[in-house]
Amino acid sequence: EEGGGEVLGEATCNEPLLTQYLGPGKPTNDPAQVVLLQNFLNGEVGAVLPTTGYYGPLTTAAVNTFQLKYWQEILAPWVPFGLPTDHTTTGFVGKLTLWKVNSLICPGLNIPVPQIP
Repeated sequence: EEGGGEVLGEATCNEPLLTQYLGPGKPTNDPAQVVLLQNFLNGEVGAVLPTTGYYGPLTTAAVNTFQLKYWQEILAPWVPFGLPTDHTTTGFVGKLTLWKVNSLICPGLNIPVPQIP
């Protein structure tokens, strides 16, 4: 089966885990992508998210925790572009958060850091 994505191990990693930006209240959130994110956050930051595919307050809080864990790579680059501080979380899986998730899951892909803004 192509692209099942259930195994969160490096062994089967030949494509990024997440392929789209996600965020609270976004009508374009793909529930399958949100489930992948929720499973990842449960392992990476010790969140205890129900894997519902719904991007609500719990998922937002776990994304914020993840952003703070890797603030140097995810948040600090945005300060020159208007983020108030390098510890101001957004709760959104945008360019740098998406890149960091995929880099941790699939280090072998050597995904380049995206250009911002």
